[in-house]
Amino acid sequence: MPEDLTAVESMLLTLLIAPDVCVHPSDLCAEGWYQLAHIAHEHLIGGALYSRLRDIPRSEISLEILDGLRVTAIKTALNNAHMIAEVREIASLFERNGIDVILLKGAHLITAVYESLAQRSMADIDLLVRPESLGKARQLMEEQGYSVAVGTPANPEPKHHLPRFFRTLSMPVEVHHALTRPDDPFTVNVDALWERAVPVSLGESKLLGLATEDLLLHLCVHAAAHHALNVPLRSLFDISTLINKRDIEWDQVMMHSREWQVRKHVFWALALSCRMFEAEVPEAVLSALRPPQFSEERLRSVCVCMVRSRRLPRSIERAVEAAGAWKGLHECAAWLPYLCQGLRNRISGKSRSGGARQPRGGKSSLLQQTIIECLHRRKHSRIIWELELSRCD
Repeated sequence: MPEDLTAVESMLLTLLIAPDVCVHPSDLCAEGWYQLAHIAHEHLIGGALYSRLRDIPRSEISLEILDGLRVTAIKTALNNAHMIAEVREIASLFERNGIDVILLKGAHLITAVYESLAQRSMADIDLLVRPESLGKARQLMEEQGYSVAVGTPANPEPKHHLPRFFRTLSMPVEVHHALTRPDDPFTVNVDALWERAVPVSLGESKLLGLATEDLLLHLCVHAAAHHALNVPLRSLFDISTLINKRDIEWDQVMMHSREWQVRKHVFWALALSCRMFEAEVPEAVLSALRPPQFSEERLRSVCVCMVRSRRLPRSIERAVEAAGAWKGLHECAAWLPYLCQGLRNRISGKSRSGGARQPRGGKSSLLQQTIIECLHRRKHSRIIWELELSRCD
């Protein structure tokens, strides 16, 4: 566990690492317990935390804290139950039309790795189909009432998945035909993924999932390469949970990481999972994957950055990335207030004329400063990561 964390941050990781750890309310002050729950919510692990705390006598920890986590867990379970029904509907539709489906990421983890639907939240459904089935898959999704976002080109530039599908009262769906983007400096043999795919039971439905080693590599690449470690702690918790609950063929992991050219990405994801959640990765594996420029000091720094990173709403995050905010925080001052107009209005109120007001102090300026501070933390983490991964192996 990182040494530079606060008592609250260390307690959160301890609770997630050791389900049977003996926790006493006096281990943290009342404010500390509130902070712990808040950090868990921000990192999308509130449901997992509640599974560790639910057996503590309710008189010993604030009812407000426990009830808040309990509500999160219940919402997560209900949301995931709805997700499973939606996946079964789509899989059945695809099966009737001769389209094979592989569950990816959260959908696979929830159905085959986590013990409870309440422990792992989800925001969308990721499915993999064969490239030749992509056109038919889109047609079937649209016939089922799904549609893409307004303004999406009829023939968008090729990516590793179709445009995201939306439907009222349904979870967003991404239909992939590959695990890597066209501009990624590494490649994944999709045909080999299909050959190694394993059966996954989803109620009465029989689907496919990535082989354990491929699932692990995909989680590592998704967190470390596609998102440059700007991810909630849930991503590392996924990796450690998979490692600690499955028998991993580490020779296969090392071989495929070399084939995919993602050794550095896999190393960092595994090393961080080991440091924060005590993932049981053999030292020989880490040694074989460790990049020459690696240092323990940098690992500690990235750990702290990830724990203390405060995540932005996804819509703001995407706008930030599109605006190139990482080039310099001083550029944020001009456009950030307008980007966050809707957020500011809920705090400082909106003028009756409907026009956007520039912040002149008080809560509005405080909000702007908070978001800039958040960007600064995320930028710091990203810079550390990009320095380390300036060259792909």
